[in-house]
Amino acid sequence: MNAGNVILDGEERDRVLSINSGENKVNVSLDRLTIQNGRNVTAGLLIETKGEVLISYSCLINNNASMSSNGIAGCSIYTPSKTMILHTTIQSNTGHSSILKIKSNETTLDRNKISNNVSGVVVYIYGKEVTVKDNDFSYNQGRQHSFYAQSNTSDSLAFITNNSFFQNSSNIHIAFQNSNDNVIFTNNLVLSEPLKVEISNIP
Repeated sequence: MNAGNVILDGEERDRVLSINSGENKVNVSLDRLTIQNGRNVTAGLLIETKGEVLISYSCLINNNASMSSNGIAGCSIYTPSKTMILHTTIQSNTGHSSILKIKSNETTLDRNKISNNVSGVVVYIYGKEVTVKDNDFSYNQGRQHSFYAQSNTSDSLAFITNNSFFQNSSNIHIAFQNSNDNVIFTNNLVLSEPLKVEISNIP
């Protein structure tokens, strides 16, 4: 969907956009969308598919609030395939559980701005391969973690590089299965209090 800077507004009533392909392998591409003012368990955007997901080029997700026990404010993506979020701003969202939740075999976050969000875990990524590079994470308030990446199998890869973590209220945590996993955390600017980056085995 290339909407040409179209605004989708939930008017603080319900989820803004939901895409569910069932058991079909459908690729989902969203470009130049503004998603705002949603209210629900996943307030802004929910994608469930067997295919690839691409969100790109200033697809904004603003002001979505979901305060239920599993409330995800901005965006939830569930796919056994690949997820890519590029050049996207996710800001001013409030949720109970998380702001951005991705369960995908392969996830890439590249050149995004994620700022001024409030939640338990601001960004949660679960999968085999995680690449997070050239992003700006700033002024987020996570009660547990500002950023959390967890592998779903052994021989996983987490590549976290060239990101800015500025004035976030909680730590960065990368959890992996065993010594066969490869975790690369390099060239990141971390200016937050508490200044804490954790890399650990999953209990």
